Amino acid sequence: MSQTDSDPLAPRAIDVQFEDISQLPVHYVNLVNVSIAQDAFFFTLGVVFPPTIRTPDDLAQINTLNGTPLFRCAVTPVVMEQLVNLLQNQLTLYKQSVEQANALAEPHGKEDEGNA
Repeated sequence: MSQTDSDPLAPRAIDVQFEDISQLPVHYVNLVNVSIAQDAFFFTLGVVFPPTIRTPDDLAQINTLNGTPLFRCAVTPVVMEQLVNLLQNQLTLYKQSVEQANALAEPHGKEDEGNA
């Protein structure tokens, strides 16, 4: 008899998964703001488009670019910590895959240089 059989209220891990996400829209985001409240972190995600610049004077006149907010959410400190860990792990995996791809794209080592 397992612990959960003897005590159905005993703490246990429950796997939580997203249902079908294939129909969710995907938004390109290049503007992020995070603000802190007493018991939550607020994420605002948006997009800002580059201005049309035809002359150096056009560029000199730009002081502010306004972004369009697309989504805002709040997370608890516990979820924030999980998110930071998840993002760090994903960034590490991304960097490793880019390094591997670059290594495969390079010529077969520097020792081959000059041996034509």
